[in-house]
Amino acid sequence: MVRFIFGKQRVFTKNKEGVFDRQIGFNIQTDNTLQFLDIDFFDFDEDGIKEILVMNNKHTYNGYYLKLYKFNFESYSDITGSYFDETQYDGENSWIKWLHIFDYDRDGDLDILADGLFGDLNKNNGNGIIYWKNTGEKFVITSNF
Repeated sequence: MVRFIFGKQRVFTKNKEGVFDRQIGFNIQTDNTLQFLDIDFFDFDEDGIKEILVMNNKHTYNGYYLKLYKFNFESYSDITGSYFDETQYDGENSWIKWLHIFDYDRDGDLDILADGLFGDLNKNNGNGIIYWKNTGEKFVITSNF
């Protein structure tokens, strides 16, 4: 369960009885210049525990910053660099609203597609595409804007 409090994401986990417990939750906040927009849960490392993928806007909608966190039911750590080649962009009024995890390029593995592009990112008559292609080693950003 995720709760948003004053720009921070608070993740609550289940206790031993299977009930969400505020006492064992933790905050995810990496930088005061980042503002949360979207969150996805997916088991990137296939260990049976879902990682936390977060899309943030930078400096009040003047860029984006994608972050991936490893979660172990007690704490979290930033593992973005282990899975992504490029994760941020700076541009006036340029931000991404949503992320979708699915096989965008139909090659049999899951990719990450950005949806709701604004500012410099919304080119090609509004038909610009940004996605992170799964290469088997990392997710590599690909775009046509």
